[in-house]
Amino acid sequence: YSRNIINNIVSKINDIKVEYISTDGEETLDIISKNSFDLILLDLQMPKINGLEIIEKIQKLNMIKFPKVIIISGDIPLVKYANIDNIVCNIIVKTEDTESIYRKILQTVNNIRYEETCESVREKTMISLKKMGYSLKHKGTRYILESIMYIYRK
Repeated sequence: YSRNIINNIVSKINDIKVEYISTDGEETLDIISKNSFDLILLDLQMPKINGLEIIEKIQKLNMIKFPKVIIISGDIPLVKYANIDNIVCNIIVKTEDTESIYRKILQTVNNIRYEETCESVREKTMISLKKMGYSLKHKGTRYILESIMYIYRK
């Protein structure tokens, strides 16, 4: 798939903003190292630096929050080696139809939003417990927190 087709698919998803479209691996790595992203669509076959090398270099960056990566590839055997340390969260095969690609991107975006919501609920619950006088160092308080999060996730 071309960058334009992927961009058109992504633009159909609400609240998604395409920040950059790069032309090669060096440019991609430069952009990633200077910015913060929730999601990166990364082709494994790029000029100068390939997608797997970019993933390895991302892992070495001193980032507070690592972006999720959707790999785009036509090389199925290469994709098998690409699911690295929870950074790669989905794979788009270049022979997939646009509806399938849309669903995969939307699913990934919804998972990222859900994780962010869970983290927000966790932080708010911790603040509330502290305000009520509970110590987060206490095992019982941590149990309460985990029980609330368990219920929230259900």
